[in-house]
Amino acid sequence: MFRHRLAIAAVLIAPLCQAGPLCDRLAEHCQQSARFEQLKDVPYGPHEHQRFDVYLPKPHPTGAPIILPAHGGSWRHGDKAADSVVKHKVRHWVGQGVILVSTNYRLLPETAPLEQANDVARALAAVQRQADTWGAMRAGGC
Repeated sequence: MFRHRLAIAAVLIAPLCQAGPLCDRLAEHCQQSARFEQLKDVPYGPHEHQRFDVYLPKPHPTGAPIILPAHGGSWRHGDKAADSVVKHKVRHWVGQGVILVSTNYRLLPETAPLEQANDVARALAAVQRQADTWGAMRAGGC
């Protein structure tokens, strides 16, 4: 019951504070009480949109599979952290011990679709390189 009250307080207070010790403590508590750990804005390239978020089940798994969704948005808009992109996926997949990595990529008109697809491929390669550090399943293994 106390955990829920603190979570509600965090939701109510968070929009009021920009940064500081109270916000940091609330965010840390929410992260600790969640059933997953989130690694935010992991870079896979130099551009600010070449970032992904990693959702790791708690306790940390050994040999967990990874799912890498790329948000929709007709290559023009969207974001890896949007509730419509991750909320239900985190609850469903991470709740079953799967590591979820949600990626962003550069958008139109700045970047053409071929380069956008290359961004997603680059994100996948970065995930494969870092998978062992998250306790993920080795490639080709079940």
